[in-house]
Amino acid sequence: MKSGPTVRGTVIRIDAGQSLVDTPAGVLRCVPRGRLASDRPTSKRKDSRSQSPAEPTLAVGDHVAVVVLEDGRGAIEDVEPRRTKLSRRAVGSGKREQIVAANVDQLVIVASLASPPPSLNLIDRYLVAAGRGGLQPVICINKIDLAVVPAELAADLAPYEELGYPVHWTSAATGEGIPALRDRLRGVMSVLAGKSGVGKSALLTAVEPGLELHSAPISAATGKGRHTTSFSSLLRLSGGGYVIDTPGIREYTLWELDPSDLDSHFPEIARFAAECRFSNCAHRHEPGCAVKAAAADGRIPARRFASYTRIRNGLEDEALE
Repeated sequence: MKSGPTVRGTVIRIDAGQSLVDTPAGVLRCVPRGRLASDRPTSKRKDSRSQSPAEPTLAVGDHVAVVVLEDGRGAIEDVEPRRTKLSRRAVGSGKREQIVAANVDQLVIVASLASPPPSLNLIDRYLVAAGRGGLQPVICINKIDLAVVPAELAADLAPYEELGYPVHWTSAATGEGIPALRDRLRGVMSVLAGKSGVGKSALLTAVEPGLELHSAPISAATGKGRHTTSFSSLLRLSGGGYVIDTPGIREYTLWELDPSDLDSHFPEIARFAAECRFSNCAHRHEPGCAVKAAAADGRIPARRFASYTRIRNGLEDEALE
């Protein structure tokens, strides 16, 4: 098939092995070509990280070089270096990185007040991922029309604001908090992420009614969210800016983070870790641990310290795989 000019574009959707790319020639349905088409993990050996590429082939938000084909489709020949990324360990066997979104400015971590209840441990994992990928994190608690905010939850969220993380309280159903969230999204590239059923698509429809995204109620049988968004899509906001809507998840596993580097992603822990007797302190049973002392007397919130410990234990277990 004859090829035409090469144009630069942005991946706006990936589905069933093909990508939609926004280019000066219009939105093209594209397939990867050459190295990109064959760049896949080739081994499931647990001790063989070098057998998998450092990053998957393509992600929504990637800037790519596309050759326009004679039939009006496109072939992606190259991917530009990513400015930022949100990534996770891919679900399934083997160790492989999955890029959730590329070249975005901020991560909006969406949880719900109820149905399903918020997972603060998941929020903490997203905060770590945002820090590693160069994204500004924003926390959004949705569905505030369903229940009164428990005093315990308000107390647990207060330290996030003290650390400088913006917290938005919203209801897609009533519109409460939507103007402030709309302002937060204006003029930047954002990615929305969170558990299934927290109302990401409903939030985006409230922010931008013309998007006409699909949402579904929580399963009455399981009490868990349903995956109403089956693929990531980059959407343009009329007030300026872009947002990537992502499928809901059940869990989020960080990608190849050294346990000793976790301190730097918990600012309140990093502050006291510098005072520990040992530079490689894991903040468990070591003598002279300033972090444990700060957690014991409340200078570090107990819930955040417990979340840190849980994440670090998981990272150490993964290192042994």
